[in-house]
Amino acid sequence: MTFNKSAIALLIILCSASAVAAGRKDVAAGRAYFLQYCASCHGENGDGRGPMASSLKQQPADLRNLSDKYGTPLSIKRVAAFIDGRQAVAAHGPREMPVWGNRFYDIWSAKGSKGGDMQSRIKKIVLYLRTIQTRPTPANPTASAD
Repeated sequence: MTFNKSAIALLIILCSASAVAAGRKDVAAGRAYFLQYCASCHGENGDGRGPMASSLKQQPADLRNLSDKYGTPLSIKRVAAFIDGRQAVAAHGPREMPVWGNRFYDIWSAKGSKGGDMQSRIKKIVLYLRTIQTRPTPANPTASAD
């Protein structure tokens, strides 16, 4: 079977549009998860000024500046390690008791789901965080950095 150049170009455009739409859905889901799990400390826009921030011993990080320290685009694997407790964050407590790593696990275990769902949600949070960085990010925040 042969395809002409126009048919191939149309196929590429359609696949790209589908990937962009899926990427937008992941970012939107990531924002929803961020608001649910992170905004109380890190603020609705990630500036570190959430409603609980003033009651904490250590000011939450301004997550809009992560790319200054960790590069652009943010590495999903690297940032996920902070969220799930594999990487120590002083404000999150000791590694043995990360704030959200255990909480995420408890939530999905109670629902009878696999840990993969947890990693999927964390990935979407990182995809959202890519979109709020003060340093310019690539046009496609779902592009792989890992």
